[in-house]
Order: sequence, then structure tokens, then C-alpha cells
Amino acid sequence: MIYSIDIYKDNHLISLFKIKPSQAIISFRDFSKRGDILINESQKIYNQCKNNNIEFIFNWDKLHLQSEFDVNINKIPNFISKNNIRVRIQDPGVFQYCLDQNISNLELDLSWGNHNLINILNWTEYAGSKLVKIIISSQLTYESIKEICTKVKCEVEILGLGRPLIFYSPRSLLKSILNKEQQVDELVEAWADGEETSHQNFLLQESNSGTLMYNSKVISLIDEIELLSQIKNIVFRIDSELIDENFNLNDLKAISLKINTIKGFYKTNKTDVLFKKLKNSFLINQKDEQFAVVTDTQSKKYLILEMIKDKCLNVNDSIVIYTPDKKIKNYTITVIKDLYLNQVLSSREMTHILIPHISGVSNKSIVCKKNN
Repeated sequence: MIYSIDIYKDNHLISLFKIKPSQAIISFRDFSKRGDILINESQKIYNQCKNNNIEFIFNWDKLHLQSEFDVNINKIPNFISKNNIRVRIQDPGVFQYCLDQNISNLELDLSWGNHNLINILNWTEYAGSKLVKIIISSQLTYESIKEICTKVKCEVEILGLGRPLIFYSPRSLLKSILNKEQQVDELVEAWADGEETSHQNFLLQESNSGTLMYNSKVISLIDEIELLSQIKNIVFRIDSELIDENFNLNDLKAISLKINTIKGFYKTNKTDVLFKKLKNSFLINQKDEQFAVVTDTQSKKYLILEMIKDKCLNVNDSIVIYTPDKKIKNYTITVIKDLYLNQVLSSREMTHILIPHISGVSNKSIVCKKNN
């Protein structure tokens, strides 16, 4: 098994040289989406990697504007081409530039939007022998990953331990909230919680390349290492956020027990269950008009409905209720009460009403008035 570690901060380097993985992906400030290492440190880091028998990979995964690209190509250290060092790329324009410049030992990040074999093979055939590695999504099935590895001649890398990136914008979104100076180039980090979700601890980062948001949980394929090791040319990537001086590649299972993780290979987890609870408007019959939303339930007593503005429900109205888990309940209103438990005939001019409890109906269910 080939292990690589993604290094994007100076203080991760000490741990890197103690762990000594096969490969180190080094992210510099002007060339990487989240890199915070100064480019003038590149020669020194390269020499340290060489002395520790770690393959140095120059990470150029930034998505460039043309004006930035024209400036940055003049900042590429001379030792990169001189020593035939691997260059890791995501931007197709940068990839083409490297091919035109006869730069070999290229790595291409195909983890976003390149999930079918035909597309992946087209990229590998286009680059030919200059392509030494592709990066694919860890959320592909095991069978898909195995098939890709058997069809391509280069290495195939997946995220084995780290937070999946779920959002990227080239805009500055975090610094303004934190009252940071916009011109400050160093990486800014924060943690965020969802307002309408139980999920917490989303990692937010902003560099001079834009704003990134990571999953609140760490993806871990540590339990699948034995299975993955049977595939040739597979590379297991570890995010340096999770490493320290005590990190041991020979005892990864001990590491995984200390962190909250999810699994790849599209295995069922809480995310799959929660997805079904999203508001699915396509489930609603277009002939039915929404009148209210269930905001609370009291088992065997009441459902509390929040009325849509200018909508009214009456006793004896026929309603249809669409639950978040795709159940459909038909019901005729027999009783309406206000929040003081006074019985009324109509919801007119009321924001909330109570109706008898209906089994299987949960919060955020949509209440529509049936059109006869």
C-alpha cells in the first residue's frame, strides 16, 4: 500500500518527517486552494523530503484566473522541472500548460465530476506516459475503484482518511465575517454549526484562493485497507489535519477509534437516512395546494400546524399530508383548536392551530387541502 499525506501548513512538516509516508503532497500559498506554506520554502522542504526518502509532490490544484495564472507561472521554482518532480493539478488549463511545456510526472485530480470510466480513460490516454497518477472520489463503489485501477496504467489515489470537501468558492466569504483584513494572505480557519441541522463542526477555511467548507465528519477507509491493498497501484491519502508526532501508519485502526468517521464506497450511513428527510416538493401532487406545515407533534393528542399566510382550513375539510419519509396521509378534519385549546370551526386569522394526532406524521410534514 502506498501512503500519501497532504501537507498544507508549516507545522505539519515535523510530523511528516517522523511518520515518513511514501509521498508528501506539499501545498504552497500561491498554487494551492488551501496551501499556507510560502513558496520560498519549497527547495528546503524538497531537500528534507529527499533526505527522508519521501517523494515530494508539488500541489498546483488552484483554479486560476488568467491574470493570476500569468503571474504564477513565473513563480514556479526551477528545481521542479530540473529534478523531474511530480506536479499535482486540478485545473484543465494548468494541465494543458504543463503538457505543452513537456512537464512529465503529472498527477491529475479527477475526484470532482469525473466518475465514469470512459471519461477517466480519455484523460489518461490524452496525457499518455506523462500522467503518473489520477485522483478519484472515495465515494465511488469498491467495484468502480477496482475497475478503474485495472484499466489505467498509472497510480490511482483516493482519500483514505480526511474530511471530504463539500463546497468551494473563489470568493472571500469567511474573512469578512471574522473581520479579517481582505488582503491578508494566510489561511484563516473557523468551525461552523448548521442552523437547521444537528450536524456540527464543519471546517471552514479561506485562503487567497477562496473559501472552502469540509464535511463535519472524517471519511475513513481504514477498515478497508486489507481489501484495498489487493488492488494494484492504489494510493491511500491522509489529511495532515489528523496527524501528529504520535501518528503511526502501522496502527491506523487506533487512530480511527479516536475520531468521528463515516465510510466511503457509498455504504449506508446516517447521511443516507437524513437525505430521505429533506423537503421533497416533487412528492406533492401538483393539484394539491399547500396550506400548512406540521411544526410539532404530541403523541396521541395533537398535531400543531403553522398556517401558510392567507390560507384557511375548516372543520370537515379533506386534507392530504406529505411526510418527510415519503408517507402520504389522507384525513378529514373533525376538530380544530387554537393554542389555548379552545375549539373553533376555522383557522381564519390564526397562525397556528391544533388538529387530532395522526399516526406516522412527523415534524416538517406538508399539509395540503384536497381539491375535489
